Amino acid sequence: TNTMLVQDVTSETALPNGHLPERDFAPAAHTSTPSLFSLADSTIVVTGGGRGIGQALAKGIAEAGGSVACLDVLPEPTNGDGEWDAIKKATSKTGASASYHVCDITNEELMLETFNKIEQASKGTVRGVVAGAGVQQMVPAIDYPMDGFRRIMEIKSVLLFSPQQDSEQTLLKNADSARIRHTALPALS
Repeated sequence: TNTMLVQDVTSETALPNGHLPERDFAPAAHTSTPSLFSLADSTIVVTGGGRGIGQALAKGIAEAGGSVACLDVLPEPTNGDGEWDAIKKATSKTGASASYHVCDITNEELMLETFNKIEQASKGTVRGVVAGAGVQQMVPAIDYPMDGFRRIMEIKSVLLFSPQQDSEQTLLKNADSARIRHTALPALS
């Protein structure tokens, strides 16, 4: 009965000759799912990659075959439950790499310097930036200090602009290799 349901759905979308353009002509139709989502030969920069969601995102990138360059203000990535080890293990399975860089994303000069180092080390394979940085505070909202709130807002604002700007500046220096890509800024929430 499942086959019958699929046939009924596809017959409604088929062209007059009975072919489905997605199935017959799209390159993705003849490509395996892992290949469609492969990040092989790519380096992705992950801000906030020292812990939490940044590390989870970095692990996903590594599992998809991409190299990751994690940035954070922490002196080294956390590994309490083996998070950093899991990232390194995932990259070793695919031949990719994982690197860690101490960097405060609100320091524009340091960000540009760090992006340049990552670009040089990756031999031109930087393909994107994942903005995962944030502020983790374990304080009740009623006791939260105003300077802490300002820091959160600064990081949120910088996340929307600085990593994309710095990556584009780095890529523009190497425009002769036709590696310039457009980055989309995330929407404000």
